[in-house]
Amino acid sequence: MDLLEWLELGDVEKRSLKSRTWIPLLSNERHVSEKQFGYAGYRKDAELIESVVVFQQYQPNCEKLDWHGVRKMGTDRAWTDEHAFHPPGAFYDNEDEAPIGFYPVLRKGFDTEEPTEWHLTQEIEFSLGLLRREDIWVIPEEDYAEVVRL
Repeated sequence: MDLLEWLELGDVEKRSLKSRTWIPLLSNERHVSEKQFGYAGYRKDAELIESVVVFQQYQPNCEKLDWHGVRKMGTDRAWTDEHAFHPPGAFYDNEDEAPIGFYPVLRKGFDTEEPTEWHLTQEIEFSLGLLRREDIWVIPEEDYAEVVRL
């Protein structure tokens, strides 16, 4: 690949969300990884998507959020401080205040060699009446239509 092809990022632009059948709630895919970091010819392309559900009354708080404001690092854990209990996956505009939403997919990590597991939140699973079948969630009331998959 020559420099002009790389700068145009044509292969990246082909992966538009508009043409997809599924809307990713969480994606951490590596599409291109060429050569070694720090060496000539190194190239890397990744799709990093993080979705958040914002409670309707807090929508104005989020109108100017960019991906830095939504992207979380690491795995999810519950925690507490002197003010409150903070459930895993809570989304904050300002951590001194109450959560304004939640992440629909949680990342469960371990302090061992076990790989990180992804889980659909109970809020999504219960409110939509979903049934999990291995890595697929279906809606039994709608002829078992597949609505979520890992």
